[in-house]
Amino acid sequence: NLDLRFSLADRSGSSGDFQLQPFLRVIEGDPASLSGSVDADLLDAEGCLDGDGDPDGATVYLFGEDTPPRDFDSAADTHPRASAKLSGSEDSGYAYEFAVARTGEVVLALTCDADDPATTAAIDFLHTEDADLNEGLNVVNLED
Repeated sequence: NLDLRFSLADRSGSSGDFQLQPFLRVIEGDPASLSGSVDADLLDAEGCLDGDGDPDGATVYLFGEDTPPRDFDSAADTHPRASAKLSGSEDSGYAYEFAVARTGEVVLALTCDADDPATTAAIDFLHTEDADLNEGLNVVNLED
């Protein structure tokens, strides 16, 4: 499972060149998949929606059990297992999806500030949710 959000870093400033730093996770056995909706009121209350109702920068992070939500830091002992940008609109609703995830206890954390692994700026998580993932499809909706 290659997470491109943590593997591509814009190291050049405004030239548009990216550096590849592969961030890989191997999942043994039968994996889970995870998707869900995100309550629009939760996003709106935290200022995540732009003037057109787009969830600009809104991202769900997936952490292992007992891992406090934190931004990605390549020097840290713990990392998010994966991240998923929100998709959708005010009309269709907002959703996230992790195509492949490890089964077991996890923590989902929602932020309006998608992390840039090239910087050390901390990000704030506005909502967390514990979940127990089983093999196959899992649905966890994030609500206020």
